[in-house]
Amino acid sequence: MEGLKSNYRRAVILWAAMMFSIVIYALAVDWCKADVHFLKKDSSSPEVFPLKVFLLSFTVMTLFLIWFVRSQILCGRVSKAFKNPPSRLLFCSLATNLLCETLAITGLTLFLLTRNPLNFYIFLLLSFVLFTYFFPRYAQWEEWAGRTEGIADSAAATR
Repeated sequence: MEGLKSNYRRAVILWAAMMFSIVIYALAVDWCKADVHFLKKDSSSPEVFPLKVFLLSFTVMTLFLIWFVRSQILCGRVSKAFKNPPSRLLFCSLATNLLCETLAITGLTLFLLTRNPLNFYIFLLLSFVLFTYFFPRYAQWEEWAGRTEGIADSAAATR
């Protein structure tokens, strides 16, 4: 399969860059732990609670959204621009990584609202778990690309 290995390398580099950005978020939270007089609210305050509930529900929806987006991209329903399997796999990996990173950004948002680092660290841990679970594995890429090519060959033969 042409381009599979090079797109896999790109996917791993993008994965590493996004993991690095999460580490940067953690360093920023550590740096901002100092007591700042503005934006310091209790996490159960009436102003913060509705937003906190929204962000938590968004996080749960993100978990389902990852699987939905992956299935739509890999089936080829999202865009016809990605006709070959390597480019579709690269796009799927990038979309998955972006959705995994949104969890860390959600935690960062909660931290900025409440100045409670525990809010951030919980979301950071969940984001790390998802990044680890959805790490692009070359054996899976080869298997999926082989299945897709086999389906395309059988569809072309029946025409």
